[in-house]
Amino acid sequence: MSNEELIVDAIRQKLMVTAMYQGYERLMCPHVIGYKNGILNAFFFQFAGGSKSGLRPGGQWRCIHVDELTQVSCSPGEWHTKEDYAPTTCMDEIIAEVVL
Repeated sequence: MSNEELIVDAIRQKLMVTAMYQGYERLMCPHVIGYKNGILNAFFFQFAGGSKSGLRPGGQWRCIHVDELTQVSCSPGEWHTKEDYAPTTCMDEIIAEVVL
């Protein structure tokens, strides 16, 4: 399965995604996947793991280039989100979006 297919499946089933991105393992809940200027992006709520800029307590939103993700896996678990969900700057063509 491609990263795109895994993330679309995770969105539809509200699964957590674990992946490596920019050298850090990230635990995230995908909310939407789509294209911005021809680049496939996913809008995640990252609730654990690392990043070069750090992770705020309680987690934060991330717009991630799907082709830069490696070691992608999906699993059931607690769904993480925040009220300020707004993916509009991350993409202009949506493939799949979570139903909250």
